[in-house]
Amino acid sequence: MEVGGLGQRADQITQRRLRSYRGCALVELRHLMFESEEVLGSRPLDPRNVDRLAKIYELEGCQQLEPEHRVAALIKEDILYQTIEQCNIIPNALFNYANPPTLSFNQNVRLLCLYGKHRLKAAEIHAVASWLVDLYLDDIPAEAIIQLREESTNAKNFKEGDCFRIYRHYKLAQHYAQERKWWARFQTDERRKHIRRLEQTPILINGFDLLLPYIGLWDHLSASQVRQVLGLRCHELVSHYLKEIYRQWSDFFGMEKGGMVDAESVRLIEGRMPKYSLDDQSFISEVMRSGQLFPRLPEPEDRQCLLQKILQTPGRILSLHTLSQDIRFLESPAKAFRRLIPLRKKDTVNQALLRHFRVGDIGNNTEIQISEYEFSPAPAPVNLSFIGIIQLWLFALRHFTRPPKVNGQQQTEAWYLHGQSLGEMAVLATRLGFSSNGIRELQSTDESRLGPEKLFRSLCINMFYLVNDSKVQNMARHFNAGMRSLSRNKEGPRSPPAFATERYEDMSRRRYNSPTLDEYLRDRAHLFVGNIYSADQSPSQYPTSFAVTREIIFAFFGKEPLYSIFSQRQSSSPSEDPELAREGRIPAPMESESVAPDNVVVGLEQNNQTLGANGDADEYGRPVTLGSPDDYQYEPVELLPHPPGTPDRSLTDVITDDVPLATGFEEHDSKAPLAIKAEISVHRKAVDILQMWYGADDGRLIILFLFETRSYYKFLVSGGWELRSTLQDLSREHYFLVCNEFGIVQVEVNIVYDTALQHRLILVGKIDSPLHGVEDQEGRISAEKLREYISCYDAKTGKRKADLSDTRTAKRHLGS
Repeated sequence: MEVGGLGQRADQITQRRLRSYRGCALVELRHLMFESEEVLGSRPLDPRNVDRLAKIYELEGCQQLEPEHRVAALIKEDILYQTIEQCNIIPNALFNYANPPTLSFNQNVRLLCLYGKHRLKAAEIHAVASWLVDLYLDDIPAEAIIQLREESTNAKNFKEGDCFRIYRHYKLAQHYAQERKWWARFQTDERRKHIRRLEQTPILINGFDLLLPYIGLWDHLSASQVRQVLGLRCHELVSHYLKEIYRQWSDFFGMEKGGMVDAESVRLIEGRMPKYSLDDQSFISEVMRSGQLFPRLPEPEDRQCLLQKILQTPGRILSLHTLSQDIRFLESPAKAFRRLIPLRKKDTVNQALLRHFRVGDIGNNTEIQISEYEFSPAPAPVNLSFIGIIQLWLFALRHFTRPPKVNGQQQTEAWYLHGQSLGEMAVLATRLGFSSNGIRELQSTDESRLGPEKLFRSLCINMFYLVNDSKVQNMARHFNAGMRSLSRNKEGPRSPPAFATERYEDMSRRRYNSPTLDEYLRDRAHLFVGNIYSADQSPSQYPTSFAVTREIIFAFFGKEPLYSIFSQRQSSSPSEDPELAREGRIPAPMESESVAPDNVVVGLEQNNQTLGANGDADEYGRPVTLGSPDDYQYEPVELLPHPPGTPDRSLTDVITDDVPLATGFEEHDSKAPLAIKAEISVHRKAVDILQMWYGADDGRLIILFLFETRSYYKFLVSGGWELRSTLQDLSREHYFLVCNEFGIVQVEVNIVYDTALQHRLILVGKIDSPLHGVEDQEGRISAEKLREYISCYDAKTGKRKADLSDTRTAKRHLGS
């Protein structure tokens, strides 16, 4: 509809509205009632605004006869004229604005007010008896009623959240005229731009639309918060959070009673954790009993039923306000991902991570971090990409969170070594199966060396010393040597920390957003997937900060299926510190290191430099004297481990004795487990490996031989889901070959599983392959050429001959 057409339509509505106008009169407040807040355009009752007006009335008076303070009400024509006769008033007296008459209605008469509920509620507090009311006949058109609401004195004071809610209602109802009016209420082009971008993102706008019936949730929403949501670039996480809000509030009220959700009640219970906290249970029960909570729900039976639903809510009670606050918790960690992976114009962080996930690089050998430097095999079954993504997020939360300042605490703590943390995050990402240019670049940068060098260069500049590169590098080496001599503190017990506590001083001071600085220092060492998804604990008096962080993660990432997997795993092993959990005490943030369990892989730091007598060397490997023995107190020296994700020195930690031997590929003392990618540790040429395999003729195993990287998978001959899944994952970047009566031929992806069951050995090559250009006219690779290639591996040097290693090209196309 054109703008001119909208203006003409508005004029017509005004004319029809004026035809229903019958004048104004003083009416007792007891005869006035208000529309339900579920009516679009009806301003939600804000108790704080009522209190504000009440204070103004106390200081300045109500001024209920002021024309601009009038309210509008609907009245039946017969009741109006019957009352006029009873009061001995002529109809024209209703148009005497200087001295309006008073109408005394029968006891049961109620007039529907279209606006002004805040000023009249404040007037009731001051015992004002009557108010000046504009009277309209109740046959006024619906569009004229809407116009009356919008043109009232305080209609423009709608909050942005309510404007957005009403605007979306009209847009979904395809009511174009009202949609444009509410669109104009966003006032600035910048705000409209954010709303438009939100509407162009279906995964987000659909989540917000689910919450439209629940009026009280929208009180805090603003266009700046919409910009914050969009800027996070984590649409899937925000969408999950919105669905969790909807799940809770639809359970509380259903769709039909959403108008009973008032903003003040939402403020009272948002962030509360009744399944964790006995104090929260008592508070919610008390405000429900007093009528302060959800006062629009009058029936005692309904209130008791609602109370039970709220008290049984798992986790935190969520709202749009908790969403906007929790997004701030993720903002700094989310920025770290942009250094690791490139984001296309409309990419989300999750989409970019999935695009750079290479399951073939890890096979089914998935690991979980149990501390900053230790790993353990992941329980099955887990989604490989999801468990990798959430572990990267937990790393980012441990290293890149910026806690708020509280009581003069400073943010500038020593752990904000972002460059070094990014490098460690890149190593972890590689270990979890992610690959990108950014990850490789960060891995190649030795921040453990560059960090101290930058520090000493800055000190030299600030203190007016000449910057001598060799001396700065020497000081950095001394610094690193000193760090290695320190005893390493461990993160604390591996058992999950307490989720609730009896001690008031250990209670979480925030129910959303980042924990405070001291809470963050205490909790960050426990932010690992096994602790987050550990079994729920019994409630205690107050929730801890770790419990709040845990629930923030659940709101964005979901609780299942990881909770079922990890809590079941935890229940099968005894708690490491039952006394701690029973008393609700908070573990100390740093405790001495304990011995790693047998299934934990611990990396040790390797120093590539040649150390001198005192443990240090210059860049040429020459010993550097750090001082005489008398300069040091002798203490046990513990080497720092590798950064998280550094590959282990051997696979002996995962060797098993209950699986068949892959003859040629391994020895009895180096057997790899089933369905996990393993490196060939024996010093044999590929041709010898194949000869031994075929010579053994062991019918128990199927082998996938990645002959270019000297790695392999082995599966039982029965096949199954793991074999099929691995073949499917490898097919993204690999091709398959089999040796049969026709020679070495390519196997199509759709039949490779059946071929593996039949032949038991599949040769796997990269599509970007050195064998490009050696296929014959029929698209097959000859056995001689393959033999020539795989025999080029030198078992002594671990390298290939240059004449074939330089033939790698961008693509390899085998015959169909």
